[in-house]
Amino acid sequence: FQISTRGRPSHSGLRHEDGRSAIREMAFQILKMENLTNYKNGITANVGLINGGTGCNVVPEHCSIELDVRVNTIDQADQIEAKIRSLQPLDSDVTFQVEGGLNRPPYDKDPGIAALFDHAKTLATEIGFELKDLKTGGGSDGNFTAALGVPTLDGLGADGHGAHTLDEFIYYSSLVDRTQLILRLFQTLR
Repeated sequence: FQISTRGRPSHSGLRHEDGRSAIREMAFQILKMENLTNYKNGITANVGLINGGTGCNVVPEHCSIELDVRVNTIDQADQIEAKIRSLQPLDSDVTFQVEGGLNRPPYDKDPGIAALFDHAKTLATEIGFELKDLKTGGGSDGNFTAALGVPTLDGLGADGHGAHTLDEFIYYSSLVDRTQLILRLFQTLR
């Protein structure tokens, strides 16, 4: 989601009372949005980008954020989207606008995906490593194929740690095993 607020600028000292802070409004809204996170139900809401204001001595007229939402089911997606779209500004002099939305369906593990994973796990065991079944809340093109009922596995690449951080790395030792697994999947799936 791309969400923006627009207030009214003013000098932060001389005429502070004339201003309506878009950043202040957004701060209240961010807390509401991030409180939609529910780890037990596999829902996360994360404001990852924020931009606003024009100067330290100016009540900010504008603020914008990008909100990343991850869900497990279509019902959760509908409920969370409705909650986000129903947010109203606390300050009636500040506008609040929500654009965008979820950009892919949730990856829902159906029996076809479960069977394909079991096949891949057996192949991994034959190769000599354990393939773990994880739910990460990730998003890929696999979300689209899975939603169409096509058995889809995601995350078969190199193993590592620290995804999307400056400390992200792969375990070099996983490259051979993972390559062999993908080769064996090509050889055994028809």
